[in-house]
Amino acid sequence: MRETEGIPSENRAVLRRNREAIEALDKGKFVLVCDGKFIGAFDTEDQAIEASRGYRKCVIDSRSYSPIRGEWGWGSIASE
Repeated sequence: MRETEGIPSENRAVLRRNREAIEALDKGKFVLVCDGKFIGAFDTEDQAIEASRGYRKCVIDSRSYSPIRGEWGWGSIASE
């Protein structure tokens, strides 16, 4: 799969290019991107997870994530 194909790749692209997402990350927020759309910025990971309910594929990113938490330093969740 090429980087631009599929929802997971779209989510990562939004994290890299969306102005609101970038600014929120710089402020230390937890940024939620689902189904290729910026959903919001949250003070806690739990708030971001709660907001992800009802979406198919989501990525949460934060400068607060340590490399130990995930292979790339970010978490990915899927809701069914």
